[in-house]
Amino acid sequence: MEKQLVIIFRGVPRSGKTVLAKNIFENLKEKGFILLQYDEIFKIKKIFEKKKMRFKIFYSIIKELLKEGYSLILDYSFTSRKELSKVLKYLKRRKINFRIYLLNPPFEILLERDKNFPEPKGKEKIIKFYNRLMKNFEPYSIILDTHKLNV
Repeated sequence: MEKQLVIIFRGVPRSGKTVLAKNIFENLKEKGFILLQYDEIFKIKKIFEKKKMRFKIFYSIIKELLKEGYSLILDYSFTSRKELSKVLKYLKRRKINFRIYLLNPPFEILLERDKNFPEPKGKEKIIKFYNRLMKNFEPYSIILDTHKLNV
């Protein structure tokens, strides 16, 4: 069995996390990777309105899949330092390799992409997400300008 790896795509809404995660997954699914998308889990049922409850479920799924030996691609903003730290602590304790990609296109690109979504978040929410993300910058991160990647 190959060594497990967790690839984390974090960034504000409209930064390209989902597009990039899906593209990478298409190339890695034959190697036993599972794509775990935070947003998709909670489209199933809207009863998990409290963010703490939603993350608790997401984290439980991560742990179970890792215990089963899968490698993961995580598509989630991880704007909360506490949430990211919890996942990283678990990975380090189990000696699971990980890579964190911080998707960071120019702010004006985020706003432009947001306008093209059926339900735009709006400038204020994008700013709020962006500020929280930058406040909780993870030093292990590899920063990608997804605008240059055409994501």
